[in-house]
Amino acid sequence: MDAREKGAVPVLITHTPRNKFDNGIIESNADSFGAWTKEVVDAMGVDCIDLNTLAGQTLQQIADDEGLKKVNAHFKRDHTHSSLLGARLNASIIAEELKEIIDSLQK
Repeated sequence: MDAREKGAVPVLITHTPRNKFDNGIIESNADSFGAWTKEVVDAMGVDCIDLNTLAGQTLQQIADDEGLKKVNAHFKRDHTHSSLLGARLNASIIAEELKEIIDSLQK
């Protein structure tokens, strides 16, 4: 509400996916962190960038095409924190999604 009062347009972003796979499929946090974020999105009527799903789909495609070693390069020494490569992937997804949100606001 504070952002709106200042004239800003709030946009929430879901958490990034973790580098965790189950039977070759990247695990999603859509039922936990993602669901909580979407509850706020619905309650507040704000836009949302579902980074968990979008980055997860990209990482899944990389895993399918090039293997888990290529996915591992998107993370630091643990399964949660992004490497520079992963941060660039996330930033590019966010930038593209923000362009779409801005375009929709200008209509």
